[in-house]
Amino acid sequence: MNRRPTQTGARRAELARQALRAAIRTRIQLDVAPTEALCVYDAGESLGIEIRFVDIPSMEGMYVRNSGSNSQPIVLVSALRPAGRQASTTAHEIGHHAFGHGTRIDEYIADADEQREGKTLDSEEMIANMFAGFFLMPKAAVELGFAARVCAPATATPRQVFAVAGWLGVGYGTLIHHMHSSLGMLSFGEAKRLLSIQPKRIRQEILGTTTLSDCFLVDHAWTGRPLDLQVGDTALAAAGLEIEGSCLSLGKTTPEGLRVVEAVKTGLGRLVDSTWATFVRVRPRGFVGRSIFRHLESAEDEP
Repeated sequence: MNRRPTQTGARRAELARQALRAAIRTRIQLDVAPTEALCVYDAGESLGIEIRFVDIPSMEGMYVRNSGSNSQPIVLVSALRPAGRQASTTAHEIGHHAFGHGTRIDEYIADADEQREGKTLDSEEMIANMFAGFFLMPKAAVELGFAARVCAPATATPRQVFAVAGWLGVGYGTLIHHMHSSLGMLSFGEAKRLLSIQPKRIRQEILGTTTLSDCFLVDHAWTGRPLDLQVGDTALAAAGLEIEGSCLSLGKTTPEGLRVVEAVKTGLGRLVDSTWATFVRVRPRGFVGRSIFRHLESAEDEP
């Protein structure tokens, strides 16, 4: 009977150590502290990798080590996936680059959690997966994310985990799996408790209405990187907040007193109050093209 490659526990542990070291080295190369959240697309471009969003339904992502006449490596990411999954895929492909792997293509898998647990992956795919987790969610950044929101990972509410995941730029479930399987910050029971609540339910509770778009909880704990949105996404912040830039619009105030900020067009803006500010970058939903151009306003957006 044919079996996919598997790894022993000792081999997995060694791959995890290698992935952690590579993630640390890459952050040092980028001059990004282990306590900081980062934008994976900015990081990739800073590493000399061209990152492109493409509309290929069957593909999750692809790493092209040498593109013929262009010696610059390329990462392709499906434009058809949720934002958190796109970020994890990009980090995974950067992992292939960090380990000097050859050209790799990762097909779309509906159950990404199975892949994330590393049960059906060869060594190169497994170490790229592990690298992605440590690169986007180093333990120091995860700990700071919860401490800044005055909570502990083991007792955090789904909403608090949702807020930290948004800050780190990853999916809600992705953060929980990483905290349980790689960081040892959650027991199986704690992870199961959090995973029993779906992100769409959290969004509905926060907004008071159903939405398929992303929603971010933004406050003074949001530091280190801009808030990246797609047109149609929303952010919730404390009352008294002001916005700058035509890409954003102030919406309703929720029953909890949070102000809804809507991403209405492509461009750059800011969220500002008396003691804090963060830049906001809005890209078109389903953007296709090179990542460095994703926030540029098109001619049709101009007055």
